[in-house]
Amino acid sequence: MGAADESETPSSRTDLGGEASREQAPTAAKHEAKPSTLHRAGTWLGWIAAILGVILCGSSIWVLNTFGQISFQQMIANIPGLGGEGAGADPAFTRSFIIEAVAIPLALLTGAALIYYTWVRRNPPKNFVARHSRFLAGTTSLVLFATGTFSASSAMGLPSYIRGIVTNTSISDYYKEPVITSTPDDPKNLVLIYLESMDDDFGSAEYMGEDLLASLHESTSNWDSLPNLTMSPYYGYTMGGVVTSQCGIPPKPAEGMVMTEAAPQANNGIGDGLTTYMPGATCLGDVLKEAGYTNVYMGGAPESFASKGTFLNTHGFDTVLGYDHWKSIGETQFSGWGLSDQRLFENAKEEVRSLHDSASPFTLSMITLDNHAPIEDFGYCPDTTGSLEKNTVKCQSQIVADFIDYMDEEGILDDTMVVVMADHQAFTTAEIAEYKRSLSWTAQQQLPLFNAMWSSDGIELARTEGTQAHLYPTILEALGFGVEDHRAGMGVSLLIPESEVSGPTILNLSFDDLANLYNSSSTDLYKELWE
Repeated sequence: MGAADESETPSSRTDLGGEASREQAPTAAKHEAKPSTLHRAGTWLGWIAAILGVILCGSSIWVLNTFGQISFQQMIANIPGLGGEGAGADPAFTRSFIIEAVAIPLALLTGAALIYYTWVRRNPPKNFVARHSRFLAGTTSLVLFATGTFSASSAMGLPSYIRGIVTNTSISDYYKEPVITSTPDDPKNLVLIYLESMDDDFGSAEYMGEDLLASLHESTSNWDSLPNLTMSPYYGYTMGGVVTSQCGIPPKPAEGMVMTEAAPQANNGIGDGLTTYMPGATCLGDVLKEAGYTNVYMGGAPESFASKGTFLNTHGFDTVLGYDHWKSIGETQFSGWGLSDQRLFENAKEEVRSLHDSASPFTLSMITLDNHAPIEDFGYCPDTTGSLEKNTVKCQSQIVADFIDYMDEEGILDDTMVVVMADHQAFTTAEIAEYKRSLSWTAQQQLPLFNAMWSSDGIELARTEGTQAHLYPTILEALGFGVEDHRAGMGVSLLIPESEVSGPTILNLSFDDLANLYNSSSTDLYKELWE
C-alpha cells in the first residue's frame, strides 16, 4: 500500500492540481476581465488627453496653413459664440477646420488605435512593449496632449497673451499727457484719410503681380512717408488704428482686460452704452478744437459702429457724417458695410471745398471701406487683375488719388496738411494677403502700412520706423504746434531723431517688450482715462 500509495500520490496530486488549475482559471480570467475603477478612469483620461492632443495639433497646423501665426486675440475673435464674425463665421473656414483640424487627426488616431487592438493586443509580442503597454499608452497620451498644447499655444500667440495679463508693465509707464507749449500763428488745415486694411506691400509687383497702388504713388510722389510704419503689436482693427494715431494709445476698456478686446463684439464693443469715450485722454481733436479748428468726420459706415461717433464727439469733432446721413440725403450706393468709397469721396470734394472757403482752420477725417471683407462688387472697378480683392484695392487707390488731385487743382493743398495711412494691416484671411501666411506672427506685425504725408512747408521725417502712436505728436508738430518733449501719449514725434529724445520712451523697447506693453491690462491708466 505504501508502494501503491507512493505510486498513486504523484498522479493524484497531478490530477488534483490540474483540476484546481482548471477551477481557478475562470476565476483568474474573470478577475483580469474586471479592471479596477482607477484603471478605467486612467484609460478614459488617456483617451481624452490623446483626442485633445491630436485636435490641438491639427488646429495649430490648420491655423498656420490658413492664416500664418496669429495672436490669441485674433483666435478669440474668430470663435463662434465669442463675438467672432471673422473666419469662424465663414462656412468655408468652418468646414475646412472641421475636416483638417478635427476629422483627419481623429481618423489617424482611430487608425492607430485599431492597429494596436487588432494586432498588438491579440498577438502580444514577448517584449518591452507587451510588458509595459499601459505605461507606454499613458505616456503616449501625455506626449500627444503636451505636443498639441504647445503647438497650438505657439501658433495662436497664447504665451504673449499670458505675459500681457501677468506683467507688471503698464502703458502708464510710457504715457505722457500732451502739453502744448505754442500754437501756430497761421494754422494749416488737416485732412486725414484712413485706408481700410492697406498693406504697403500692395504696391509691390513681386507680391501682387503689379503695383496696385500706382495711382496713389503717383499722386503722392513728392510727399514724405515712413518706410516702416507699423500698427501696434496688438490686435489690429479700425478703431485701434484711429485711436492710436489720434491719442497715442490703443483703446482699452476701463478694466483693461485683454480677453474682452477680441473683435468685433469686444474690440468694437469698447464704449458701448456710454456717452463718452476715454474722456480723460487728450487726443488730436481736443487739441485742434481748443486751437479754433472745425473738425469734421466722414465715413461710409454707421457712426454708431464700434462707438466711433462717441469717440469723435468726445474728442473735439463738431460733425460726424456716417451711414444714416447718407441714407437721409438719398445716396443709394451701399454695401453691407456702408456707403461706397466712390460716393464718399465725391461728397468729400464738396465738403473740403466748403470747409476751405470758410474763415476757420479745419480738420477733415475720412476712412475707406470698399476693401473691407466681405467685399462688395459695386461695378465701378474694372476687372484688370482677375481678383475682386486686387481690383478693389487698385480702384480704391484711384479714388483716393483722384481726391488728392482735386485738392491740388483747387489750391487746397497750398495751406493744408494731408496724411494718408492704413488703419491696420490686411488680415491674413484675405486672399490678397496670402503672401504673409508663411511668416511668423512677429514678422507679420512688423510689415509696413501704407502712409504718405504732405505739407506745403515740407515734412522731413527724422526716423525711418515707428508705430501708429508716433503719428499723434508728429501731426501736431507738422501743423506748427509746440509739444513739450515732442511727446504725446506713447508717441514721440517722427520729426525728432532718436538721439534727441530724453526719458524712458517706447523707442527704447524691443519688439517683444513693446508687444508685451501693448498687451498689458494697464488698468491703472485706463480707469483714469475712462473716469
